[in-house]
Amino acid sequence: MSPEVARKLLVVANNKQSIDALFDYAEERIKSHVKNLIRETDHNKIIQIQGSIHELQRFATFRDEVIQKAKEGKNGTGIS
Repeated sequence: MSPEVARKLLVVANNKQSIDALFDYAEERIKSHVKNLIRETDHNKIIQIQGSIHELQRFATFRDEVIQKAKEGKNGTGIS
């Protein structure tokens, strides 16, 4: 994530109601994917579902990542 994008996302990351809603959404989607994963027999689809779950799990660190990247950009240490 670039520092510029991180600065734009600070509004969401610093709003408790927004971040809680985002976490709730991610948790629901993960539960849905796990149900699909249990039933799936096609290996390629299993890998795809696992990748989707992995990306949704990244929302758990979303706020910290946004704040860190925004600070890096502010300090001039960010690499684009």
